[in-house]
Amino acid sequence: MAQTTISYRAVQTLGITSAAAASGGILAVSYLAIPSLLLAPSTLLVHQWRRIYERGVATAPPLAAMSSLSFAYLAYQSQASPLSTDDSRAQLYALAALATLCIVPYTLVFMRSVNAKLLAKAGQTSIANLKEDIDEGAVLEGESVKELVDWWAVLNFGRGIFPMVGAVLGLFASLE
Repeated sequence: MAQTTISYRAVQTLGITSAAAASGGILAVSYLAIPSLLLAPSTLLVHQWRRIYERGVATAPPLAAMSSLSFAYLAYQSQASPLSTDDSRAQLYALAALATLCIVPYTLVFMRSVNAKLLAKAGQTSIANLKEDIDEGAVLEGESVKELVDWWAVLNFGRGIFPMVGAVLGLFASLE
């Protein structure tokens, strides 16, 4: 069924742009921000990473949820009939919703351990004592902060692919 209402177009735009924004933000952190942050001393790096992590937690999941809900709504609205299984547009929207939402299980399965280690390391030093820790060359115990942040950036890059796929599938469905 052809949908041309303004509200339908608005939901298409919301789904595609929120998935693209989530992907762009996630990928930019891994590709642009983390390589520069890796130049910092470990005690500073772990606090910088935590700030990025906290902002990402506040931004990426809501964008992915908004996008997934938009795509799920579009999948439902695009069906020729409620029991139709051969509508390619509805299927593309359903796949877009699923792909975008996959950042949640991916994060829980692949990134939880690294996140926990880095958050624990951030808790080993306080922001108030950061200058003293850097001046004294404080060493954080366990695995290297730089190695953990570098590995986190790789995993985070993988995470950013899911909403990108969702945005592309949503765009293809919208153009069909």
